[in-house]
Amino acid sequence: MTPHTEQTERVEQTPRTGKRPIRWGGGGLHTARCDVRVEFGRCWIAPEDLAELRVGSVIELDADPDAPVTVRIGGRCAGRGAAVEADGRLAVRVQERM
Repeated sequence: MTPHTEQTERVEQTPRTGKRPIRWGGGGLHTARCDVRVEFGRCWIAPEDLAELRVGSVIELDADPDAPVTVRIGGRCAGRGAAVEADGRLAVRVQERM
């Protein structure tokens, strides 16, 4: 066996979510995973309105549909971009790094 395959993999859970996003061991940064989130906008909803949400309800956000979306990595703002479609899936074209 090579030294690479002899290494044991250690996975740590994040305290906030209990998920296992980071893998330590053999592959270095190539096997690490980061929590990336895209924020399209925000809103405040009263509890009574929240209780009335049904399939088909529309939640209005505080953002213009053409405004850049915020890309967050590990909860921190990492950049902004445009919502696009890529291979039939929702995606973000990064326009600014922070």
